[in-house]
Amino acid sequence: MTNKTEKWRIESYMKKLSAFMILVIVGVTLLIVKGGPIVDQLNPFIKEDIYYAVVDSDGEYEAKSNGFGRWNYKFKGYDESGKEQKIMMTSSKHLRIGAHLKIKSKGTYGMKWEEIQGDEIPAKAKEKVTIKHV
Repeated sequence: MTNKTEKWRIESYMKKLSAFMILVIVGVTLLIVKGGPIVDQLNPFIKEDIYYAVVDSDGEYEAKSNGFGRWNYKFKGYDESGKEQKIMMTSSKHLRIGAHLKIKSKGTYGMKWEEIQGDEIPAKAKEKVTIKHV
């Protein structure tokens, strides 16, 4: 093998490796920025917070092959200071329209929820938590 051939192979390998690394960096960046609830769930830099919301739609039922299913919901939740956060979450039961929820969320990923009374919602969040349509 000549020196030129070996040099060409190394250069070709380095170009491919560089292109691959750039694709990985771009892909990871896009996932972090645009990834949604699954990425939020796994991202160690996103902290868990409590948000308040109201059930204003029936949600979407997703049937499973084992006979069980889940309800998928999208909410606009508000923290104690009234800051908005979009939240996507699933539930094994159908939620009642008009129910007030306290949702533990990590970014857009709704982790846990409980139904609460309207007077348990902090004042700034309560101003914004409304039923859009019934």
